[in-house]
Amino acid sequence: MISITWLLLNISGFLPPPINAQEKDSKLVAQNLTNSQTLPSTGVRTRIDILNQGTIKPKEATFFEAWNLEFGLHGNPILPMGGLADFLGVGMGGSMFASLDFPWLKNSRMGFSAGFGTLQSTVPYFSATVTLIPMMLYYETYYIFSSDIRPYIRIGGGLTLAQYQGKSLADTGTTSILSADVTLDFGFGIGYRPTFLPRVEFLLYVNYFTAFEQAAGSFVMVSLGTNILF
Repeated sequence: MISITWLLLNISGFLPPPINAQEKDSKLVAQNLTNSQTLPSTGVRTRIDILNQGTIKPKEATFFEAWNLEFGLHGNPILPMGGLADFLGVGMGGSMFASLDFPWLKNSRMGFSAGFGTLQSTVPYFSATVTLIPMMLYYETYYIFSSDIRPYIRIGGGLTLAQYQGKSLADTGTTSILSADVTLDFGFGIGYRPTFLPRVEFLLYVNYFTAFEQAAGSFVMVSLGTNILF
């Protein structure tokens, strides 16, 4: 009796059409999303916020990536300038560089360098050796012409440990002097970072530094080497 009555009402249009399980689930999901979207602003993330935001968070930069830490080793011919060039020849040496970027200061770096070099006298009546160990704190700025080429300008200051050993042909003893001299430094150079080696930079630098006090004099140091970025 109930089945016959339900059938007559359904044919007459008094009952809504049946809803299958898939349509029912779709309507429930749509209703839930609508309710979540219309929630008042309570500081709690809604389903829409979670779906839009996703679950993947960007990776935070490490200390080395943010500060662009760089180390390098260079070979250094050293040229004496002024009066020193009259009795000292071209010397040879090497240097180490360590520098980092300032994230808040565009195209700027701060670094430390330590070098070593020796020069010999060139006059026949006088035998002398001058050893220099310049240690500098420096600031440099650079301009990026392209992804590969970067010119640099540097200014710095520090101390130069100097040792002088020498004697004339008329003397039987050797004179030796040790000193630590205030030094000013200025230089410019160019770097090349090949695209196939993004963490490597080849550098050519020319530095002019002047030492005061006992080992007073000026020198030009030409640096050629490779820096590695960490």
